[in-house]
Amino acid sequence: MKLRFLGTSHGLPEANRRMSCTMIEAGGNIYFIDMGIMVIDDLRTMGRKISDVKAVFITHMHNDHTDGLIPFTALASWYFTDVSVDIFLPKTDGVDAIRNWHRANDVTLREDGVRFAKYENGPVFDDGIIKVEAFPTPHTGSSHGFIVTCEGKKILFSGDMNSARTDFPDSIHTEHYDVVVCENAHVEPQQCEDGFAGCDFGLLVFNHYTDNKVGRLMALESKLGIPVKIARDYTEVDL
Repeated sequence: MKLRFLGTSHGLPEANRRMSCTMIEAGGNIYFIDMGIMVIDDLRTMGRKISDVKAVFITHMHNDHTDGLIPFTALASWYFTDVSVDIFLPKTDGVDAIRNWHRANDVTLREDGVRFAKYENGPVFDDGIIKVEAFPTPHTGSSHGFIVTCEGKKILFSGDMNSARTDFPDSIHTEHYDVVVCENAHVEPQQCEDGFAGCDFGLLVFNHYTDNKVGRLMALESKLGIPVKIARDYTEVDL
């Protein structure tokens, strides 16, 4: 299994850093956590089939996490017609807007191959390769983080954090997580030091951060005794 951080900036694009998008590769398939960028550009550059994309999981409905959905679903509707993908949203009131936008651009959403679904807290997806569970976060009225289990590994994606003390399930204090991916735009590193004290993480990855926090985030490695990585666009983590 591999994580590729294709977009790691906060709410505004930084130089060489795009909007939020993390790619999971496992079992020959591709899955995305958030899609703030035009992912087909990257997949074509990588030489990957667009039909390898099996599911997309959106943590919350903010533009920097969702803006790639329109170009992806458009091309999956009129050109890459072998795509069969499930797109999981915390709320689906924007789906008609996507359909209408496509219609305005002479594209009809291919409903059989591009499927939208609203998820709830708890189990979201299990295809025998990855299992995804959602937990609520306070960032918006309908925001979530995800726990992904795959190949015997457990990965937690925080979504946009409001607080490292309260935004996580109790299991982060009682269970081992191989990787914890934290979106840090709205949280000070001191909160992470307090909130993650005593946690059993194999690796703590920060993305969706502002550059002025990088030094303080890296200092958490010695303070917490947990390996820390600062994700930039195209950073990879092999598990």
